[in-house]
Amino acid sequence: MGVLLEGIASPGALADSWKRVLANDAQDDVLSAGVRRFAQDADPRLAELGQRLRTGSYQPAMLASVSIPKQDGEQRILHIPPVADRIVERAILAVLTPLIDPLLGPSSFAYRPGLGVVDAVQEVARLRDEGFGHVLRTDIVDCFPHIQVDRLSRIFDVLVPDRELMAVIQLLLSRPLRGPGRRWNRPGIGLAQGSPLSPIMANLILEHLDDRLRRAGYPVVRYSDDMAIFATSRDEALEAGRQRRHRRGDRNDTGCGQNRRDVVRSRVLLSG
Repeated sequence: MGVLLEGIASPGALADSWKRVLANDAQDDVLSAGVRRFAQDADPRLAELGQRLRTGSYQPAMLASVSIPKQDGEQRILHIPPVADRIVERAILAVLTPLIDPLLGPSSFAYRPGLGVVDAVQEVARLRDEGFGHVLRTDIVDCFPHIQVDRLSRIFDVLVPDRELMAVIQLLLSRPLRGPGRRWNRPGIGLAQGSPLSPIMANLILEHLDDRLRRAGYPVVRYSDDMAIFATSRDEALEAGRQRRHRRGDRNDTGCGQNRRDVVRSRVLLSG
């Protein structure tokens, strides 16, 4: 067994991950039924989970689909792993974060150690004070359901020096997702929004877009799939929007498998 997976499957790592899952579930002071059941005999369940990881017999379960209304009247589909898989994912996240975070540039503020909303707001204020008076406020429509998993897998093949861990990650990435209307997503497309691993994976796949905009001369502040692209004039902000969109013949530039017309939702604002 590879060194990274051995650490993930260790009793200490799984116990720490279980504590994080428990604390996250308890944020609203009401534990879910699944967490309550797991807590009743957590120690033997964790020991069994570690054994399955070590022997290569671990298989993630199906994701639970949950619909949440959005402000625009549409539905956001969350895909929630069962408790045991959330524990495994959080243990993997602890190992992947030191590998992935150094690859993320100065534009990314969400789901990163030591960074958050306050830091993003401070960066916005700094850029405004430096004279960037126009902001292209934009996001990627339904980013998580359209992330190209095959592209992620190729990145992880290079990034993760542990074949056994990669096999577990592939199992997690290959879980089928349901979209609106109970349709199944195409194989190889979509991250589970609700999975502990999905945010850092989305950050990794979107770093390419951040970097392209920075190289074109546009300061960027991105929080997950929400972006603010800064410019000194309205015309420059509109040009940033054209840079932000897919280039002709480069449909996969963002790492999302959407049609060009569906990718961007933008507006130009005055930051002063």
